[in-house]
Amino acid sequence: MDKQTQTRRCDEVKRLYKLLKSCESWFLSPGDLQGLGIYSQQVGMTGDGSVQFDPCFFRPYPEKVLQKYPLDTVSMAADHPPQTLQRLNNPRDFQTLLREVQNDPKVEHPLEFAKSRWDTLTLLYGPDAWEDHARQTRWHIQSQQMLPRRGLSRGSTLSDLRSIYERRTKWKHSAPELCGLNRRNYWRILSLREVFQPSFNPHAIMELLSDVPANHAENCLTLQELLVLSYTGQKHGRIIQASLHGESLLLQYSQLWSFADDETAPVELFVRYDMSQPVPIALEEPNPIIGSLVGPVTSISLN
Repeated sequence: MDKQTQTRRCDEVKRLYKLLKSCESWFLSPGDLQGLGIYSQQVGMTGDGSVQFDPCFFRPYPEKVLQKYPLDTVSMAADHPPQTLQRLNNPRDFQTLLREVQNDPKVEHPLEFAKSRWDTLTLLYGPDAWEDHARQTRWHIQSQQMLPRRGLSRGSTLSDLRSIYERRTKWKHSAPELCGLNRRNYWRILSLREVFQPSFNPHAIMELLSDVPANHAENCLTLQELLVLSYTGQKHGRIIQASLHGESLLLQYSQLWSFADDETAPVELFVRYDMSQPVPIALEEPNPIIGSLVGPVTSISLN
């Protein structure tokens, strides 16, 4: 990419950023985004368990990575204190909590202590604790990658297999905020990892937490090639790929997945994408996908 093109693209991204900041609405539909010159498209899944991004700038780690490298429970138990896998959900009921408290010799009044603890858990993980829902989902995804695994070298974790691992340490004064508050809706960029290779454009993976319920997040989408792992309230998550084609910004986003059920939650999918490998692609300018999105934007389904 020549310097003139790069400057023009940067100026366009800055313009879009200013427009987004000036929007009065917190939730932007695909139609709203198209009015700003941002094109969005929901995509499905491929047969190999990947999100059907086209073009695809991020190749997820192969399937069944959690089964291939099971948790090293022996090493986890040997640590002080012992390591545990962060809960995805909080399945305990009051009676289970009471039994745990009664078995703790340090607790003098088990019933009162259990009631107080239960009230706290209800507040933290109740139906309206959107930020805690999102944060707990993200913690579980990270916990899967940070604990020791069998099949790897001693003490190694899945995070050691990441292709994109350099964290951004310097932020320009004019860079977008790391967090924000708008009409009581809170969001935060939890992490941003980048990779720079001379053979292709930089790629980055971002984790985003939004203090919104899933039914609101389902109706909105919150540069270099960028992959966003987005966690929202009510135990939901979405994977988004953003890319610039010429001076047009294209957002491709997955369905909204639920993490409320431990058995069906797409934990491995999010782990694989967090471990994804950058894919160098020569882009067409303009991308034909963008042309197909101009006009029939109202037909896009966010379900």
